[in-house]
Amino acid sequence: MEGDLASIPSTELHRKSWSSFDALVVDRRGVSHPTTGRLTFAVLSLVLAALAYGSAAYAQDGFELLGEKEIRARVVGKDISDSYRWVTYLRPDGALLIDKAGRKWTGIWKIRNNKLCMSSPGGKSLDCNEVWISGENIRLRARKDEETFDAVVGKHKAD
Repeated sequence: MEGDLASIPSTELHRKSWSSFDALVVDRRGVSHPTTGRLTFAVLSLVLAALAYGSAAYAQDGFELLGEKEIRARVVGKDISDSYRWVTYLRPDGALLIDKAGRKWTGIWKIRNNKLCMSSPGGKSLDCNEVWISGENIRLRARKDEETFDAVVGKHKAD
């Protein structure tokens, strides 16, 4: 079948695909058709825009991603809470104090690779999260493909 990908030598396919932004479009029947660089550039632009949108979505909500210095300045020494059931306090010395409905326990926290890492109750390993903040609202997210954990950050209320 003329125009079929199998009929094009791989060196020619590579040259046509990338060297000058020319590309081959394959239709539903499996027949390839050469295109100009404009189509490839348009598709590439859309892909890059979609990738950038992931971070921009938080920026549009007014949230900014914090690095190590910003986490220390805006979160450490403060309470992170849901405003009524639980509160987590990140003490400046690395101790993590958690109070959930009157039940208290301690752990540790660290900052690694611009992520806030905290131990879970009774756990020895640390769970690390990106820290996003907008005013008093804080979002923690372990990986880009996961949901965020939303809370409020505020002045520490001593016991």
